[in-house]
Amino acid sequence: MKLLVLAVLLSVACLLAVAGSVSGQPNQATDDKQHHAENRTQAVRVSDHERAAQHTRETDNDPPHWYTPLKRPEWWLVGFGFGAVIVAWRTLNAINRQVATFISKERGRLAVELQPFELRGTNELWQAGLLVTNHGSTKVFIENTGYLPCVEKSKWNTENAAIHLVIVLPKVIAPDQTAPRFDGPVQQGDKLHLHTWDMSQEIIDAIRSGKKYVFALGYIQYGDVFGNTWRLRFSRQWRASFQPDGTIWHGDWSDYGPPEANSECQIKQPSRLVKLWRKFQKGLFPQP
Repeated sequence: MKLLVLAVLLSVACLLAVAGSVSGQPNQATDDKQHHAENRTQAVRVSDHERAAQHTRETDNDPPHWYTPLKRPEWWLVGFGFGAVIVAWRTLNAINRQVATFISKERGRLAVELQPFELRGTNELWQAGLLVTNHGSTKVFIENTGYLPCVEKSKWNTENAAIHLVIVLPKVIAPDQTAPRFDGPVQQGDKLHLHTWDMSQEIIDAIRSGKKYVFALGYIQYGDVFGNTWRLRFSRQWRASFQPDGTIWHGDWSDYGPPEANSECQIKQPSRLVKLWRKFQKGLFPQP
C-alpha cells in the first residue's frame, strides 16, 4: 500500500516537471501565427488607407450631385420638421378664418338711421333725430358715443369737426332691438358759442339757396359678446328741394364724405402682455 502511494506521488511529480519544462520553452508555432496575424492586420490597414485615399481623390474629381444631401438621414428629419410647421401654420390659419366667419355672423351689429328732418323757423329749436338698431344675432354693449347735427357750408370738411353731444342710449341693446329715438339740437357750425342754436333768417336763406346744408355726423363705440370692440361712424347731409314760395318740396338724408366716414371698424385691443407691462409701469412710476 505504501509502495502504491509512493508510486502515485512520483508519477504526479514527473507530470508537474514535464509541464513546467514545456511551458518554459518558447512556442515556435504560436509565434509564427502571431507574426502572420500582425502582417495581415498591417496589410489590411494599408489597404483601407489606400481605398480611403482613392475615394477622396474620386470625390474631388467628381462633384457632389443635387441629391447627395438626401442620402443623409438628418436632412430627412429636417424636412419632416419643416413640413410639420407648414401644416400647423395652415391649420391655424384655417381655424382663425372659421372663427372670424363665425364671429362676423353671430356678433351684434349696430346701424344708425336719420329720421326725416323738418326745417323750422327762426325762433324755434331745430332737431335732428336718429334711431340706433341692433341688426346682429347677439347683444351689444355701448361704451361711448358722439353726435354733431349742425349747419355748415356745402363743401364742408368734416375730418376735424368738433363733436360735443353725447347720444343717450341704453347700456345694452339686444338683438333686433331699436333704442329710443334721440333728438339732437342743430347748431351753427361745429363750434360752441352764445348763439349756437339760434337760427337766423340769413341761415335759412342760405339753406334754401344751396349755399349751406344740414349735417349730422357722429360715432358709436360698442363691444360684442366675443370681447371685441367696434366703432361705427356716420356722416350724413340733408338736402332739400324747395318750391317757389320757399316751402320744402322734398328733403332727404344722404351719405357725405369719404367712404370711411360712413363705416365700421374693429378697434384692436392691447395684448395681455402689454396690459401687464402698463400696470407694471404705473406701479413703478406712480402719477403724482
